[in-house]
Amino acid sequence: MLLERRYGLADSGGIQMVTEEEYVASGMALVPGWFDQFDAWMFSTVTRLQSEAGLGGDLLEIGVYAGRSAILLGYRALEGERVLVCDLFGQEAPDAVNRNEMAGVYGDYRVDHSLSRQAFEERWRECHETPPEIVHGPSSLLADQFGDRRFRFAHVDGSHIYEIVAGDIEYCQNTVMPGGIVVFDDYRSLHTPGVSRAVWESVLGSGLVPIAATAKKLYATWSGSDNPVTPAALTAAQPPLEGHELVVSDLAGQPVVIVLREGYLSDDDDDVVEASWRRAARAVTPPIVVRGARELRDRFDRSR
Repeated sequence: MLLERRYGLADSGGIQMVTEEEYVASGMALVPGWFDQFDAWMFSTVTRLQSEAGLGGDLLEIGVYAGRSAILLGYRALEGERVLVCDLFGQEAPDAVNRNEMAGVYGDYRVDHSLSRQAFEERWRECHETPPEIVHGPSSLLADQFGDRRFRFAHVDGSHIYEIVAGDIEYCQNTVMPGGIVVFDDYRSLHTPGVSRAVWESVLGSGLVPIAATAKKLYATWSGSDNPVTPAALTAAQPPLEGHELVVSDLAGQPVVIVLREGYLSDDDDDVVEASWRRAARAVTPPIVVRGARELRDRFDRSR
């Protein structure tokens, strides 16, 4: 087995579980995918802040790929909590548009065994004794099968098609509990405009509040100030994120943590640093969203 061979963890009693520290440090890189050390730190820190605040609930991932981030979520589930994952796992997509997207991004995904459910479950068993709950199919199945679930953490990393992402967001809005966090992958990538549109529409139209942004993922909530995961809590979190800086910028009056590579803010001049913060904020936020958020804030201020 992949991680067993890497760590030599097989013994006469069977397989010794890979620890979270081992997985993040080395094992994660053996699982195909793009989930990196910096978002791994964010996942661990966000879920720890939730647990310390007494917030309990299940954890959701829509779009597993090979399982790199889902396996990490398995370590973050506390006693009584479950991890629910949803993926096609090589199954043919339900419509032509989705099939074309899958083929364009992943090639002939139906014959790639590394993306199969069996391969994912094998990797999972090397790290966890308790299996995840699996929805083997499109994310549209979630509302019917798990509409009554409550999640404290949801990771949306499935289809890039606008209509499907909008449906995933609606499901999360109905099932992520107060104080919960929802994470969106590819919210700003050039090749995923459908994700960007769906996410920022939710910011402008349904009260989704961004809390933090990395190069790949946006962390947000519908709970606003009632959330235990705040920019202040993230910047004060220990251990710190090595090789990166966490700076609090302004998104139309709303503080948001932006994760930058170390040295991005390298000038001691306050004006230059302030300009760098603004440049960082612009890098992760479409101008129309900034204008829309300001208009919403101004209307709220006038109504007070």
